[in-house]
Amino acid sequence: MAQVVATRVIQSSILCPSFGSVHERFEKLKPFGFAARVMSRELRRSRRVAWRGVPSVAAKRSVRAASEVVPFTPEDVAKNISNMPPRTREGGISSAPRRRPTRSERRRRVQLREDEPAVDRDPVEHPQHDRDETEEVFEGVPGGPIDRSILRSFDNHVVAKIWLGEDRAPLKLENHGAKLQLWELDAERSCISETVHRSGLAPLTSCSHRVASRPMMSAFCERWQPETMTFHLPFGEMTITLDDVASILHIPITRSMISFSQPLRVDDANALLVELLGTTDVEASREMEQCRSPSVRLLWLRDHFSTITDVSSDDDIDFATRAFLLHLVGCTLFADKSATSVAVVYLELFRDLSMVGSYAWGAACLAYLYRQLTTATRFEVRQLGGYLTLL
Repeated sequence: MAQVVATRVIQSSILCPSFGSVHERFEKLKPFGFAARVMSRELRRSRRVAWRGVPSVAAKRSVRAASEVVPFTPEDVAKNISNMPPRTREGGISSAPRRRPTRSERRRRVQLREDEPAVDRDPVEHPQHDRDETEEVFEGVPGGPIDRSILRSFDNHVVAKIWLGEDRAPLKLENHGAKLQLWELDAERSCISETVHRSGLAPLTSCSHRVASRPMMSAFCERWQPETMTFHLPFGEMTITLDDVASILHIPITRSMISFSQPLRVDDANALLVELLGTTDVEASREMEQCRSPSVRLLWLRDHFSTITDVSSDDDIDFATRAFLLHLVGCTLFADKSATSVAVVYLELFRDLSMVGSYAWGAACLAYLYRQLTTATRFEVRQLGGYLTLL
């Protein structure tokens, strides 16, 4: 380390005017091995620079006459380092001390570089086409979405009609909470009650509301968007989730899915009633003719199966259990707009009474409610179905 510092001091002494010429310093330091090697290297370098045509630095002779050579000490090295004159990029000596740029100056330089406009070195001329011919233009709806490409069905939404001055009366609701009290399972029907509890649908008998607010349900339908399946409210979007279904209804949501491949025909519905409910073919046909669809009335189920007790035969108890479960889901999970009937297709889910609890009833109920809300957003619809207890 001391040799490196001494080398720097010796180099500065060569170019500094107060220390004499290069030849004199070389002659004075000749007895010392390390200093002599450094001075000879500097002498050869200065000769090469002069030979290339670069003006060398002419050092002035010192006024003082140096009678003897004083070797460098560590204290002198530290003192001379602090007094070394700054150099320029070309190798000369700068008269003004070098000052490092401050942080604000560096930020200013970076900002100036960013503000410079970017020059396109290879500009490509793009052909100008008529906008009406090349792209589809979506005009916004007054009071609605700006871009119609996102909510494509908004033109038929009830809100679009309301904005234009066409109001819709509150929707008609179908709530069967009171009808559930007309068929209760008491101690005389314990066999039916045990099967219902094992199915996981027993909480539906006590969590239904008897009355629902028509203005509130209508306001919910006006805020429902079929594309996103959410309510668009002033503070954001909100929807009903499976967790809400499990918390409110306490029914299964994570088991086998409920699905039907195709609609049930009248002949198939007739055969299903005869096989699973034990009715006659004539009686089943007469009931569906009265409903004008593959459905049965809720009142018909209560009149034919509510009188069966534990003393009845096993087949009659199974028929009554299936009829009660069909009546239960028709009043709650899959309540339709007929207000009096339930589809016979759900009877297929109760064919094996031991497998009723293996279905995700909560997921099916939520999907059915989503479809009913989507239908109710049309301006011409006047009625809302589905299990309104979730709303």
